[in-house]
Amino acid sequence: MIQKYLGKVASNVLPGQLEDGTTVAVKVLRRYDDQGLDHETAPPPLWISHMKIALEAARAFTYLHEDSSPGVIHRDFKSSNILLEHDFTAKCQTFD
Repeated sequence: MIQKYLGKVASNVLPGQLEDGTTVAVKVLRRYDDQGLDHETAPPPLWISHMKIALEAARAFTYLHEDSSPGVIHRDFKSSNILLEHDFTAKCQTFD
C-alpha cells in the first residue's frame, strides 16, 4: 500500500519492511551528495517560488492524510522537512 503514494511525496524514499512486518518509508541518501548544502551560496527564491513550494507541500500532505489508503499522519510538518529540487519542486520527507 505504501508504494501508491511514495512517488508523489519524495523521489528518494522507498518502501521497506521491518522484521515484525511493519511497512516503513526509507530515505535513500547518496554517498557523495551534499544533501542541499549549497543553500549558503544559492540566491533566495522569488516570492512566487515560495508560494509554489507551500502549495505543493500542502497538496502532498493533503494526499497523505485524506487520499492515501491507509491514511498517513506525518506528525512533523515543518520547513526543514520539505526538500526542494533544482526547479523548486517540493517533496516532503521524514515519516514518524
